[in-house]
Amino acid sequence: MKRRVLPILQMFAASLILVAQAPAQQPAQWALQADIAESCSCDPACPCMFGSPMTNETCEGSRLYEIKKGEFGGVTLDGLKVIATFSVGKWVKYYVSEDATDEQLKAVPSLISNASPVFDVKVLSVEKGKISIERSPTRMKFAGPASSVEIEQMTGLDGNPVKIENLPFEDLVDYVQYKSVKNTHESDDANFEYSGTNGFTSRVDKKG
Repeated sequence: MKRRVLPILQMFAASLILVAQAPAQQPAQWALQADIAESCSCDPACPCMFGSPMTNETCEGSRLYEIKKGEFGGVTLDGLKVIATFSVGKWVKYYVSEDATDEQLKAVPSLISNASPVFDVKVLSVEKGKISIERSPTRMKFAGPASSVEIEQMTGLDGNPVKIENLPFEDLVDYVQYKSVKNTHESDDANFEYSGTNGFTSRVDKKG
């Protein structure tokens, strides 16, 4: 009996040593440089940016990422356009440029949720589709398969754009205040429509 137990103990000890010696799995490397535009259902400026309660207890809308340079876990995402339609703290749906590969499509939610932790929530769907963008000096429009946003710039006393500096989020650099002309979404999962609510443009340059 003792002869049988000894080899078993030796095998168990050896397995523990191998586990201890195994290198810890490193988190995936990622980086994102992108221009951002968004409209949500909160009043301008969105109180969520300051840690205050959401307007009418909800914040839902769509955010556009125009990725200049992006990478997640070795997958390059340069040049992609992504619309993240969301309900803060609840869910997000991603619409990605129709020319995206399956590998890129899989990497998008991980990249965006790392760069913008507000989107570290339940992902309802990730799909490819046509994304259109229009710009003028004072307005911006973007649309995807189920979401559409149009925002107009707000101006200050001198007629120049209203800007907010030093916000506590790395994806709100160079923040310019807008308000929505329309902010709509229609899908099997959710439907909303707003006007006169918060909008903004900004940029993100972040890696991890």
